[in-house]
Amino acid sequence: MSAQIDIKQFNKVGPEAISALLGNPPEQWEDNLYPDCLILGDEEYIEGVCSFNARIVLDDKNYSLIGFNTNSPNYCVLSDYISGGVKVGDPISKMENYDFVHTKYGRNKDSNAFRLLTSMGETKEYGVFLDEFQFLFFYVSNGIIQSIAMGTSDDNPPDYDYTNLLLM
Repeated sequence: MSAQIDIKQFNKVGPEAISALLGNPPEQWEDNLYPDCLILGDEEYIEGVCSFNARIVLDDKNYSLIGFNTNSPNYCVLSDYISGGVKVGDPISKMENYDFVHTKYGRNKDSNAFRLLTSMGETKEYGVFLDEFQFLFFYVSNGIIQSIAMGTSDDNPPDYDYTNLLLM
């Protein structure tokens, strides 16, 4: 893979289109932790061994992107908010001054702010949009993003505006 790919390109396109984007067919598998999902990527991704350095979790009915993990700079997130997006290898400071709360997806909720979640020495975990259906985590060491994870809520809150999502 030569060009950086924004993960929103994986949303609702299906495994064949994702294979075309990545340049090779990722392994497809199922996991009991993700019922009704299709997972693209080697099962060993957790140990850092994957042909395209990511795990992509799709809803098996409509192919909505419901999970993503990577430790590769080949993928970016938040390109609708930060010029060039955010990727592994970027300094976390790239995100610190952005006002995510007052974006359309931030919905003026202080709980959606970019914030530090855990810290153990030089290793830190940050999150953004944590009160929304789709959210992001950033795992950082010495101020540099080491991995990125995107997830979705298990809840289906009533009256939630699903037309306003992070990955549109």
